[in-house]
Amino acid sequence: MGEGKGTMGNRTFFVKAGSKVSRITWKDVFSEYRVKHSKQDLEYALLAGSSLDTATDATMLQKWQRPWIFYPLLKGGIALIVLIYVLLYGSFLLFGMSAVSLIQMAEIIPPLIPPLILLVFFWEMNIPRNLSIYEVLGIFLVGGLLSFTVTGFMFRMIDSGLPAGYAALREEPAKLAASVIFLAFLSRKKKIYGITGLAVGAAVGAGFGAFESVSYAIDSAVTIDSMVWNQLLRGVLALGGHTLYCAPYTAAIALHMKDGRMSGESFLNADFALAFLFSCAAHFCWNTAFFDSDVLEFAKMVAITAALWMFVLKILQKCLYQVTQAAAAAGGQLPVGGTAFGRAAYSTVKKQAAGKEAGQAAGTLRLRCVRGSLQGNVWDVPAGKTVTVGRSADCGVCFPDAAAGVSRHHCSVQYTEFGWTVKDLNSSYGTFLDRKTQVLPDTEIRLRSDNLIYIGGKENVLQVTIFQGDSR
Repeated sequence: MGEGKGTMGNRTFFVKAGSKVSRITWKDVFSEYRVKHSKQDLEYALLAGSSLDTATDATMLQKWQRPWIFYPLLKGGIALIVLIYVLLYGSFLLFGMSAVSLIQMAEIIPPLIPPLILLVFFWEMNIPRNLSIYEVLGIFLVGGLLSFTVTGFMFRMIDSGLPAGYAALREEPAKLAASVIFLAFLSRKKKIYGITGLAVGAAVGAGFGAFESVSYAIDSAVTIDSMVWNQLLRGVLALGGHTLYCAPYTAAIALHMKDGRMSGESFLNADFALAFLFSCAAHFCWNTAFFDSDVLEFAKMVAITAALWMFVLKILQKCLYQVTQAAAAAGGQLPVGGTAFGRAAYSTVKKQAAGKEAGQAAGTLRLRCVRGSLQGNVWDVPAGKTVTVGRSADCGVCFPDAAAGVSRHHCSVQYTEFGWTVKDLNSSYGTFLDRKTQVLPDTEIRLRSDNLIYIGGKENVLQVTIFQGDSR
């Protein structure tokens, strides 16, 4: 993978996210959605939140991939919607009628696709990888149904003759209640971050929006044309709407959960108050007709959608700062450069990137085999050189063919503008740093003196010593 793909490209992302005044933009978030990804990338992404996923506070920054799965799903969803409508209209043109099952698919499937795409996007943004895709889909279905049902009861309790704008007074509290239930349930078995709350709120909001769109489609199905027009319009407008109403205030609650547990402070804070009021106000304006012109009303909705995305970005920036600080507290490292991500990470990496200053302090790195078939052997690597570790005869650190778990070209150690780093070369059994951090394939992690590099397991271990300048 190159600098622009996967964990390799995340170094700059987390440097910006970890500064107190976040500089993350939507351009940073969406920078890799069109990059070609492999089947292995997809399989790895789908492991998130499962028992096979090994992400921890210390490793979550290295293991995260920027959102990309939502994009092929978006293209496939659009193709499916087009196919359904082609079959629907084609059957009318050819036979003068259409099968009931096809009409039902046209009513149900298109409204479900846009919210699901947004759901997947926000799930991909969940850097701690503590929610599985199955859990999020469950929240989508159960949370959407629960909040939609509660809204129905509130509709009967609160005068239904109120203007449409007042629907926000029923729907937002219903979604809030469903989101709180899921946050409370999930916090019993996993640590909850603000960005986890963002995914939970997006799932509840997307589920609500999907059920609402289906109900509107059925109600508006006086003619096929009216149903299709309603679906297309709601599909475009689903880029805002309920998903973006619910996600920010759920994230605000999670941001203020102490040790991952909900308390009064989770709600009595400026972030939650502002997010909930903003969502209610946006929802009110969305449902209230301010203009006689359909064109102006559509422009109003587009403007509200843009405002919602800007507001979500502000919450997202706080969520990203929270996870970078949690990673720092756990001894985590940045992808690629592997710089310990503490409070001064941004200034540190910026200085290292200058190259010249970093090069002056390069010195020499020493590898000493402290366990395994080469125990006692020492290799000195000067700055500017790269040493490859493996069983192949061209490796600088060459293990015998019988060495268990060691690939022919297992890993490499090199000096870069960010200091000495170790990189796994797609080895069969993996490379580990101090037994707790796995070096992902083609990903560099910065080395420090006394680090231990485990080659494929605990049988073969190299100790790192870094000398400054020429002194030893």
